[in-house]
Amino acid sequence: MNWLNRQTPIENALGWGHVIEDTGYWVMPDGKVYPINDKMPERSDKKGSMPNIAQSGLLVDLVEYNRIGALAQSGDIDDVGTQGIREDLYDKFVLFDETLRTKGHHGMQYVMDQIAQSGPIQMDDFANVKRIRDAVFFWGKSYRSHILTDMVSQFTTNYLDFEAIRFTPPDNQVWQDMGFYALPDMTKGKYDKLTKGLKSDAYLFSITEDFYYNDYVVNPIADHERALNAEVELAMHKKIADPIKAIASGASLDWTTLNASNLVTVADPADDIRALMTTLIKADRWNVDSILSNYPAILKYTRNARVNGDISDIAKVERPSLLTGIATNIKYLPGIRWGWDDLLDEGSDIKFIAYAREAFKLVLGPRKVARVFDPISSTTTNLVRYWCAFHILDWGAPTTEVYAKRTVT
Repeated sequence: MNWLNRQTPIENALGWGHVIEDTGYWVMPDGKVYPINDKMPERSDKKGSMPNIAQSGLLVDLVEYNRIGALAQSGDIDDVGTQGIREDLYDKFVLFDETLRTKGHHGMQYVMDQIAQSGPIQMDDFANVKRIRDAVFFWGKSYRSHILTDMVSQFTTNYLDFEAIRFTPPDNQVWQDMGFYALPDMTKGKYDKLTKGLKSDAYLFSITEDFYYNDYVVNPIADHERALNAEVELAMHKKIADPIKAIASGASLDWTTLNASNLVTVADPADDIRALMTTLIKADRWNVDSILSNYPAILKYTRNARVNGDISDIAKVERPSLLTGIATNIKYLPGIRWGWDDLLDEGSDIKFIAYAREAFKLVLGPRKVARVFDPISSTTTNLVRYWCAFHILDWGAPTTEVYAKRTVT
């Protein structure tokens, strides 16, 4: 029986095959029959689109079936084999001829369905109900680490303001080489006090109750909290960077790389920094032990021929990167920590600040975490608030006491 003649064209212009009348099975132009698991596709262009062919694969090659059938009827062959039929479906497929003769195409639909339901359960048989449990996850914004909080001293309080008290001891009040009955003048020190306040940084987000009744391949709440906490951390670093950038710079220092024409005229960067720090230390007994800058400043220092090297061989670098890092054991600057951070960028200017770390104070205050459920709107609201502040304890005379800032050319 020539089943190819029992096909009803769906739309000849589509050019991609026919459907067996009143069934859900496509016959491709080459005569191969596949089940389909979707409705007739809409025509999208001149040529149309392929139907959604089920992944269970070929049911029968009708051209092969008819060819072998014709040979068998003519007596040219005795063994028809599977006659183009998928081997595991052969027993059911032989019902075709009888079904077509007795019940027509409506009966054939039943037989085809039986064939499609035969065989082992395969992964792609139920693609329409398969759940994807894992996903490749990307952050839409990266949160880099900064080093400014590690380059200042920290103080923790449970209150919204704090006091900084400085004792100034008697200076040069010890009388020396005195006679037996001579008495020195009376002397005393003094105290100074600064009162500083804290302000809060906060974030708030709400979650509706129905959110918890769904399953997610990611953790949206954890991702929001991670991102918002990173924003809090960034804000804390900016509290340090902004006042440092606002400090006026003193005289410029020429750290031009040495060459044959300026071997004598160019200053030694290490000498410049040591002289600057020595002045600060002698002025007010502060331990000036730190330098902050952006990356170009330390790069200019290390590339100078008097220093002669690069960051990797003149210093031990902690958490190094192109934008942030901390260097210790710096060549010609023993005991000094040099941190660089792109938050200290000031346009094209290259600047650094030498300072007493103990006088650059990050004050960490209380932290409040509140979670409130509103039964009316079925919404949980989360509030996180941090109190913190950054203060430079200079007591009114910064340029001769706790820090000095310079521009480098």
